[in-house]
Amino acid sequence: MWGRKWLPSSRLNVLALFFRKNYGQSAVLEVRKYENNERKLARYRNHHVFTLRCRDLEITPPSLRLKCPINTNKARDIVNKAQKELLRERLRVINNKISELESNSTTSDLEIQSRFPDNERRNIHDHIANSRESEFSKTKCRQTRKLEWLQEKGRKSDKRAPTDARVSKSSDNEIDLSGTQLKKWVINKSKYNLTTPQTKLLAKGLNFAVMPENNNAVLNDYIVATEESCVGLSASDAAQLRAEMVGVLKSTNNTKSNLNKEEKNALKHLKKEDSILILPADKGKATVVLDKEDYEERSPTC
Repeated sequence: MWGRKWLPSSRLNVLALFFRKNYGQSAVLEVRKYENNERKLARYRNHHVFTLRCRDLEITPPSLRLKCPINTNKARDIVNKAQKELLRERLRVINNKISELESNSTTSDLEIQSRFPDNERRNIHDHIANSRESEFSKTKCRQTRKLEWLQEKGRKSDKRAPTDARVSKSSDNEIDLSGTQLKKWVINKSKYNLTTPQTKLLAKGLNFAVMPENNNAVLNDYIVATEESCVGLSASDAAQLRAEMVGVLKSTNNTKSNLNKEEKNALKHLKKEDSILILPADKGKATVVLDKEDYEERSPTC
């Protein structure tokens, strides 16, 4: 029968027999097709939310994980980038599938409207709405448990990270941003509670150069500097310099931001926060966060 568990089986049989008797088997199949499409749409919408959460939390679902055949930092970076690209591709495929299912639902709804009277259409829509909500709730619960399991697994793997892996990262001039290492690179002596993205951003160091997202601004700087250098040169030398600079700019790849979405938001919030000062430590390369009022009170006045 075309019904689901939200209705008693006896009523499902009655509904199916009623529609088969009055409208034919093709009508039952049409309603079943509409219902199955709506249930599938509910699952894909949940899947879309789950995948977005994985992307924002930088979690790779088990089905997209790649095995790294070479045990080097560069190879691991390549695998991590490939996994992120696969996650973005999955989002694109899910969005296309949702659009296709929504189109199919519209077609089925028009078929139902042309085939059944108003009172029967209401019964069909009520039945499908309940079936869709039941599937949505069940899938949401399953996806929530799965995401929580992945987060917990990630936390445990961070705790079990081998010491030699951290040493290997340090040898390549890479900062290990695990919880214990962050405290060494960022010292917060203020009342302001730093978020994890803000702490990771500050751990990069005060000399960390943020790549500009607007390539046109960078190109304009090069052009202005070139034209200033051409002042005082002969026409042939100036033309040669411009030609060389054009070749350099064409061979340069477009710059990409070296901050993720969370770190960009963290940078914006830190710039707007007036209650703290971010300073380099007196010794070492650590970054210190102080309350602005306390710093000004303790600073000697002229």
